[in-house]
Amino acid sequence: MMLEQWLQQILEGYTESELTDAYQQLSHRYRQPNYKPGFQNEVEVKAYAAARMPATVAAVVRTLKELPHTFSPTTVLDLGAGTGAASLGVLQHFSSIKSLTLVEQDGRALACAKELIQFLKEDIQLKFTQQNLCDYADDKPIDLAILSYVLNELPSAEQQEIIEKLMANQSRYILILMPGTPVCFQQLLILRKIAIEVGYFVAAPCPHQQACPMATASTDWCHFKARLPRTRTHRLFKEATLNFEDEKFCYLLLSKDAISTNAARIVKNPLHRSGHSLFDVCDNGELKRIIIGRKHKSLYKKAVKLSWGDIF
Repeated sequence: MMLEQWLQQILEGYTESELTDAYQQLSHRYRQPNYKPGFQNEVEVKAYAAARMPATVAAVVRTLKELPHTFSPTTVLDLGAGTGAASLGVLQHFSSIKSLTLVEQDGRALACAKELIQFLKEDIQLKFTQQNLCDYADDKPIDLAILSYVLNELPSAEQQEIIEKLMANQSRYILILMPGTPVCFQQLLILRKIAIEVGYFVAAPCPHQQACPMATASTDWCHFKARLPRTRTHRLFKEATLNFEDEKFCYLLLSKDAISTNAARIVKNPLHRSGHSLFDVCDNGELKRIIIGRKHKSLYKKAVKLSWGDIF
């Protein structure tokens, strides 16, 4: 509700046609092969915020649930903060944050993020830095560094440079989100390999530190979804009729400390049949299909409540 109220506030003074035209122009540029990230005017920033932030916040909050329940970060770094979606998700999820730094090279987007965070009136130390991500440097260890839907817009060498800096600074957790496409999955595989080689651990989504069993699959790739309701304004931008949206995303959660787990991860939508359910899981570096029938009673009752992306 907090985000919805703020979006209504920043959209005041613009007509629906102005906002939808601006978003369509931005979307058109994004699809071009020579696309360069950035906003050309204020209305594009506001239109982007209204169209994309609800889904981004939903994906961020979904992935933050993979952090240990005992984890209470005090310092958070939001790299490629954009209009502030990831920071909003972090502030909604954690009450322990004392210091939040947002780094974004686009001045218009950063101003929008600043307006949002100040709208929240959180009593924390805030820092807003307009800078290229590769140029940003901070030798202080961070409890949680988050890169939400930004690394996929950078060349592979720059992606690696940024992640290596964060690991060199001994960031406790590093959370990376990207669109749920095969290309982004392959990019995360490269970063995953680099992180393991330098001594970091994969906390999620992988329930293991072995080679990804989907790495060489021809049709499958590791991605997940977050379902969120659509407001009237949201439907207007997306030219959609459904009152909900499924945001598809890939992610990688890295930990400085060793991870211990014997669990499996559900990597596709469960298939529920008459009398039994089928779960495709990643377990100890292998893809498996597990069938749970009604005869399993208590296990079946628990299993039918599980969703794509959950720990099995």
